[in-house]
Amino acid sequence: METIVKDVTRTFYFGDESIEVTSLARFDVETNKQVPDDDLDQLFINKANSLYRKKHNLIDPIELFEFRKRVGVSTEELAQLLERNAYEIELIENGGFPDEKLNLILKAAIEASENSPIEKLKGTIVKDVTYTLYFGEEPVKVTSPLRFDKDTGEEVPDKTLYEAMTVKAHEIFRKRHNLVSPQEIVEFRKKNNLSIKQLAAMTSIDELWLQILEVGDIPSKEESDKLKAVISQSNYTESYL
Repeated sequence: METIVKDVTRTFYFGDESIEVTSLARFDVETNKQVPDDDLDQLFINKANSLYRKKHNLIDPIELFEFRKRVGVSTEELAQLLERNAYEIELIENGGFPDEKLNLILKAAIEASENSPIEKLKGTIVKDVTYTLYFGEEPVKVTSPLRFDKDTGEEVPDKTLYEAMTVKAHEIFRKRHNLVSPQEIVEFRKKNNLSIKQLAAMTSIDELWLQILEVGDIPSKEESDKLKAVISQSNYTESYL
C-alpha cells in the first residue's frame, strides 16, 4: 500500500472542552483514507495535551522531571516534601494532568527552589485559606492555597501562590460582573489575526491598557461591553478590516 503524510486538523476533547490540533497524519494514496501510524498518532495526542497545558498554565512533565533532577530529589522525596502521593508525581511526569492545587504547589516549589535550597520548603506546609480581597470598596472572598511555617503557623511568602490567589479573585470579580476575560481577548485577536493596535482602533481603548487587560487586569464595564460587542460580531471584524 502506498501512503502519503499530510497535515490534518482534529478536534480533541478534554471533558467538555474542545481543542483543535493540526499535525501530520498518514493516508492511503488510492483511497485517501487515514491509516494508523503509531508515531504520528502519538504526536497528535502530545500536541493536544501540550496545548491544553498551555491554555490552563499546567506544569509540563519535562519541567517537573528537570526540576527533580536539578534539586536532586526522587518522586517519593518530592511527594513527601509536598505532602502528596508519589503516584501523583509519577503520573504527571508520564503525561497526566495535575489537579489545580497540586499544579500550584509544584509551580510554587519550582520557583522557590530558584532562590533558596529546596530543603527550606521542608519546614513549611501548603494549605487552603480563605481571604477577602477588595476591588475598590467591593469585597471578594477567595479560597486558595498559601504556604505556612509548620512550627509557628505563620504565613511564609510565596510569590506563585499569592499570584494564583489574586488571579482567582479577579476571575470571581469578572464573573460576578460579567466582564470580558483576558483569554477571550487573546483568543479573539489570534483567531482574527489582529494586532493590539488594530483592536485598539476598533474599540477606542488605549493600546497599552489592552495589553494590561490581556495579562489579567480588570476592565471597566464600558470597556468590557465594547470588547464583547466586537468579539461577538465577526462580520463587524471583517468589514472593519
